[in-house]
Amino acid sequence: MKLTLNFNLQKVLLLVLVLIIAPLSYGNIGLNSSIPKKSFNLKYELNGKVFTNTYRESSEDEAIEVGAIECFNYFTNSKSKNTKVELEEDQALDLIDVCANPKKI
Repeated sequence: MKLTLNFNLQKVLLLVLVLIIAPLSYGNIGLNSSIPKKSFNLKYELNGKVFTNTYRESSEDEAIEVGAIECFNYFTNSKSKNTKVELEEDQALDLIDVCANPKKI
């Protein structure tokens, strides 16, 4: 049996899913508030430029996730999410590799 959903129902289901999961991931309902935050020092290097920062997060994975966004913005000079950045394929792959795999210092 094939299940097909019309476009509006898909939107509603996606919205419900986001509304349920978003508070959990941001700790808005207090589930993560008791987890102590640690400092994580991360370093990113691309084409001779170096970006380092310290992140206070509950886990290393969370620090890397936040750091990846800042890394991308730093190396592309993006000021907001709405900034369109055009890169060659090789440049984009290098940027993804660097931002996804920081060095811990």
